[in-house]
Amino acid sequence: MKRVIYIGVYVWVIGLLWLLPTSCTIDTEVPVCSYNVQLEYWYTREWTREENMVSNYIYRITEYIFDENDILYQIGGLPGHAGKGAYVSTMTLPEGHYTVVAWGNLSRLDNDWEPQVGITTLREARIRLASSYRSEQPGWTSRTDAEDPNIEPLYYGYQTFSVKGDKAQTICIGMTHAHLLLEVVVKWAKNAPVNTRDFNLRLRDVPAVYGFLPGYTEPRSATSTNPVVHHVPEVLEERFKKNYRLEAKMDIARSLKGEFITNRLTNDSHPLLGVYAGETLLTKEIDLEKYFRTMQFGLSRNLRQEFRIQVMIYEDRVEVSPLVFSDWENGGTIGGNL
Repeated sequence: MKRVIYIGVYVWVIGLLWLLPTSCTIDTEVPVCSYNVQLEYWYTREWTREENMVSNYIYRITEYIFDENDILYQIGGLPGHAGKGAYVSTMTLPEGHYTVVAWGNLSRLDNDWEPQVGITTLREARIRLASSYRSEQPGWTSRTDAEDPNIEPLYYGYQTFSVKGDKAQTICIGMTHAHLLLEVVVKWAKNAPVNTRDFNLRLRDVPAVYGFLPGYTEPRSATSTNPVVHHVPEVLEERFKKNYRLEAKMDIARSLKGEFITNRLTNDSHPLLGVYAGETLLTKEIDLEKYFRTMQFGLSRNLRQEFRIQVMIYEDRVEVSPLVFSDWENGGTIGGNL
């Protein structure tokens, strides 16, 4: 009787093994994977989360693989032909040293700015986003109006690795905030203008081009359990700049509100904020460099550029101060004539 029970259990276990999913093909000797490199993408809100939150913020990843001569070897996209999941890709590469550069939520590039396989080098690679496009992800904010050329929230990842033989290895790639989110509230101390219903906010002279190499790498704490390293992309302050324009409605408190999503800024950036009624500038443009410098944000090394500011317009001056929310840690107040 006991022999029958043991045989039944044995058959049941063998049946379960046949049903278990696997990413490798099994032969009569040893497991053999169909790839030798697996790239796994992480986003931890710049080390403020222990879990991987990549799917909460990134809906598409474009990965560029450069060979040991720093020449673009291949371009991939996730999801799409991803191997094991939406944010894990698999590939088979020859032995050698490689660099992967990944962009999250990268959309249409300006003409002639797409890196070319077999031609573009890592140091030469650049991206410049086209001005305005429709979001491809349902539920995400769409920026479709010609007067509203915000970009999608962009993220960046960088990692080097080596391939030796056919043994599969997993490479963890940390994605880092690669855009500026600037929420602006404009108020008048007194004598707010008549609601002409054509107000708009403009942000001029924002850097428009990214390089593929890191501009800054944040050292990981020795006590951190997160498996990622954060790299900030190189922001090129050279001749290419971009201007942004948002419609702004006046609310019942006679305030204007707008949210810019643009390329990152650096310590050398001088973004100019203007408040307009139609094409009429209501006050002199504000160089936000003074504000960021006074607040000591260190934009060239700031891992997440999310700022909320209040612009108070007086008859003889303009003051910029942080707009404090309960979930915003920067806090504090500062005023200054700009």
